[in-house]
Amino acid sequence: MTEQEVKEILKRYKAGEATADEHALLLSWSLDFNSPDTAELSMEELVADVDLIWAALEKKMPEVKKINLWPKMLAAAMVLIVLSFGLLFLHNRNNANQINTAQIVPGANKATLTLSNGKKVVLDGAAQQQLLTEAGLAITKTSDGQLIYSSVPDEGADHTSRYNRLETNNGQQYQVVLPDGSHVWLNAASSLRYPVAFGKQERLVELSGEGYFEVAHDKNKPFRVKTADQQVEVLGTHFNINAYPDDKLSKTTLLEGSVSVSAPALKNKGILILGPGQESILVGNTLIAQPANLEAAVAWRNGDFMFEGENIRSIMKKVSRWYNVEVIFEGEIPENRFGGTVSRFSNITQVLRKLELTGKVHFKVEERRIIVTK
Repeated sequence: MTEQEVKEILKRYKAGEATADEHALLLSWSLDFNSPDTAELSMEELVADVDLIWAALEKKMPEVKKINLWPKMLAAAMVLIVLSFGLLFLHNRNNANQINTAQIVPGANKATLTLSNGKKVVLDGAAQQQLLTEAGLAITKTSDGQLIYSSVPDEGADHTSRYNRLETNNGQQYQVVLPDGSHVWLNAASSLRYPVAFGKQERLVELSGEGYFEVAHDKNKPFRVKTADQQVEVLGTHFNINAYPDDKLSKTTLLEGSVSVSAPALKNKGILILGPGQESILVGNTLIAQPANLEAAVAWRNGDFMFEGENIRSIMKKVSRWYNVEVIFEGEIPENRFGGTVSRFSNITQVLRKLELTGKVHFKVEERRIIVTK
């Protein structure tokens, strides 16, 4: 097979005219070296690698052509160079990625619980364990990343003034079943403060970061979520709140029921009633409602990153929180918008490569630092 024939295969693939045998040849260039990362890539990603092989190969061609070989020997040498150089190129590049990202792993079910007396309990994926039994209240940690408050405190005891705090760091997530049966999922770098027992008038919790709520219905006792700049009130519903202190906006997305969103700083102008499929956006002195992409809003809870027309700063902030890495931007920052979905439990190499395949952004990994360039 000559150099020109190899180029023709690539042209036919990109034009959608390649045969099954030619598809197999393209795949062999990337898969034969048995890389676990490459085995999970799509054909489009593999062909992107083939393009890199060919670009590097073209630089090597003039040196090969200077060798005075018989035509058949030259053709055989060309095939050997294409395969060996291509496999070596991909193998070395993936080995480098594996070395650079070996210590960067996805987040896990971990958190820290601070009890009302100040005692801190580290929660991880170990076996189920009952942490505390006091005045009829049982706090249990399960092996699948849940903290469950069960039973009812003694009627004569007042536990409404006693608060617990559940906190996740970067690279952590956790779930809690509150005393009223409401279920809350906490994303990375988030915290939830709540009473050991809710009072008779309301159920008030305080959130920093991101949480997904499935609130137990109680028409006589509204459930309120307070963040740094807003308050969400419901009777029983499913919704997501994204209110990280280092973000410029707070977003509340409603999946079921109805919620009232208020921003105390905006007074009467800062009140919205949301219906299913809507979300509120609070930015500075502006609070608006708009249609929501529900799948994107709760993708994190379902184990995915879903980027919907996001800039690279927003995306890398999510990557930084989940993989617990430092992100540094060098030079001009790309202004492009990116979209797509990838599992949050993927190797970080796969996440970065999907972004790099756009040709708009590039990454360099140094220990636990990711350097972003245009």
